[in-house]
Amino acid sequence: MASVDMKPFSKAGSFFLALVLFSCALFLQAAEEKPAAAKKPLPSSKEVLERYTKAIGGKEAFMKHKSQRAIGTIEMSAQQAKGKMEAHAARPNKLLMKTMLPGVGEISTGFDGKTAWMKTALTGSMLLEGKMREEVARDAEFDKALRDPADYKTMEVLGIEEFNGEECYKLHLVHRTGFDSIEYFSTKTGLQRGHVATEETPFGAVKATTLITDYNQFGNLFLPSRIAQTAMGMEMVTSIDRMEFDNVDPAIFELPADVKALLEEPADEKKPGTPRAESKTEAQE
Repeated sequence: MASVDMKPFSKAGSFFLALVLFSCALFLQAAEEKPAAAKKPLPSSKEVLERYTKAIGGKEAFMKHKSQRAIGTIEMSAQQAKGKMEAHAARPNKLLMKTMLPGVGEISTGFDGKTAWMKTALTGSMLLEGKMREEVARDAEFDKALRDPADYKTMEVLGIEEFNGEECYKLHLVHRTGFDSIEYFSTKTGLQRGHVATEETPFGAVKATTLITDYNQFGNLFLPSRIAQTAMGMEMVTSIDRMEFDNVDPAIFELPADVKALLEEPADEKKPGTPRAESKTEAQE
């Protein structure tokens, strides 16, 4: 509520004027308080999530697709690095993501419905276990974008807050896998504007802030086209230039040979979540 200037007069006199001003102030205060008293209650978390699903095109439109392929770029402006990204996903829970950045090399993450893995120039191939596996498996769920309330064991609307330059409903969500996040949905459009969460990485837990700055129409769906993520003081921007549906070859989700080799190691020699040692041939290359 905007405050009313009630500073005392610096000079004596004009009691009547002061009385009029005071009466006007009371009137204005009462007028300002009326909208607050009539303010509508916050929507439920289920209503916010269902509105989001409708905003991106609706459940029926989304369920028509069996796979999708996203092609775009990634950029870290502070490091003056720009590269390419490609992501493949398929029902019910298969995922392959690849990024290539100069100076960093290729980073691949995959889930074939059972095994989660990662490969980077720094770590080599590695199996993901524990929380890292859970997060990759969660990301691989094709219908995750629908934000089904049944997928969450905790849902709470914390209030209304400005986020990413827009008034948003602030939600606390705990996924059935335990992934805990604060998510923001526009009060105007219903679209998600971003989230804040602690992500598990091979180098430990990292708090990350994700901003969804743009959406675009891809076929019958209205999906994020520009995503900026900040973690450890660095920002990476992902831009989706093209989205294709229902033409992903299932073979693309097959485990790479070096990941299969990790699975074939004797149980007492496996060290999930740690890099595979390079062979002499790889070291020479």
